[in-house]
Amino acid sequence: MAIPFDHIDKRLQDALAAAESPTSSPDQIARTLMCNHTGGMGKYHLNSFRLSWHIRRRFSEKQVFTIYANRAYFGSGVTGVENASRQFFRKDADSLNAEEAALLAGLLRAPNYFSPYKNPDKALQRRNQILESMVAQGKLSASDAARAEATPVVIVTQ
Repeated sequence: MAIPFDHIDKRLQDALAAAESPTSSPDQIARTLMCNHTGGMGKYHLNSFRLSWHIRRRFSEKQVFTIYANRAYFGSGVTGVENASRQFFRKDADSLNAEEAALLAGLLRAPNYFSPYKNPDKALQRRNQILESMVAQGKLSASDAARAEATPVVIVTQ
C-alpha cells in the first residue's frame, strides 16, 4: 500500500535518511524500475544513470523520498514502509517510535541478513547503528538514542 509523504512519521523519515543517503534514492528507484539487462551491463548502467537523472530533474526531494519509501524492499516479501510497519509491528507508518523506525531503516541494506526473524542479534546491532547515525545527524538526542538502544527488538511473529 503506497502512502503519501505526510503519513510517514518524522522518526521514520529521519531513520531512512540515516540509513540511506537521500542522494542515492533516485539511483535506487531507477534500479528497481530497470527490469532487464539486455544489451549488456554497460548499457544497463547507462540507462539506469539516465533514468536516475530524469527522476532528479522531474521530482522534488519530498516526492523522491515518498517514491523510494513506498518501493523499498524490507525482506519477507514486504515492499513499502506502510506494509513493513504493519508486518513487523502491526502499526501504521505514522505511529512508529524511534527504535521501530530505526529497525525498519536498518533492513534496507540487506533485508535477509538483518532480518529480526532470522538474525535478531544482527537486526539489533544494525538498529543501534541507525540510532547512532540519527544522533550524529542531529535527528535524535543522545538520551533518546540510549533509551531506544536499551530496548530489546520487539516484533510481531510471522
